[in-house]
Amino acid sequence: MTQVFILLYNYFKGHRIILISAIIAVVVLAGYYSSKISFEEDISKMLPVDKNSGSINFLKNNTAFADKLIINVSLSDTNSSPAPERLIAFSNKLTDTLQNEHFKPLVKDILNKIPDELLDKVFSVLYENLPVFLEEKDYNKIDSLIKEEAVNASLKKNYKTLISPVSFALKKFILQDPVGINAIVLK
Repeated sequence: MTQVFILLYNYFKGHRIILISAIIAVVVLAGYYSSKISFEEDISKMLPVDKNSGSINFLKNNTAFADKLIINVSLSDTNSSPAPERLIAFSNKLTDTLQNEHFKPLVKDILNKIPDELLDKVFSVLYENLPVFLEEKDYNKIDSLIKEEAVNASLKKNYKTLISPVSFALKKFILQDPVGINAIVLK
């Protein structure tokens, strides 16, 4: 391999005009082709176009969905203990800041807390299109979730949840996914 570079060096050592012409040609071609690059702000164009993936096409073609900006708030120190109060306080402060008169022309609407109806819609899209969101390694986890011992443990845990006061909020989710397959996707 080194012989190739030595040959090129020796050739261009005696033919400097050809070397400079080649460099200029490469720069001009690179400039021409880089000027043809166009940037796209619509990230949904990365989604596959397929007639069988109706929900994905709905999300892709729904401009109201595509024009949303989602901001995830998290602690910068991942080793510290969780502090939901701090995150909620920061989120509320950010919402208040974005709703002031400086940002009014730029921000149409802010959704700080997710309504239950929207959460139900998100989970229904997730349930209906579960295979789309799964990866190859997830199927091994699902196999372990549907073994007899795991199903029995999950049913016991669900029973305890259903007889507790929190059942009014979680009953629908437990009925839809008793063994917790969605938890794999949500991670």
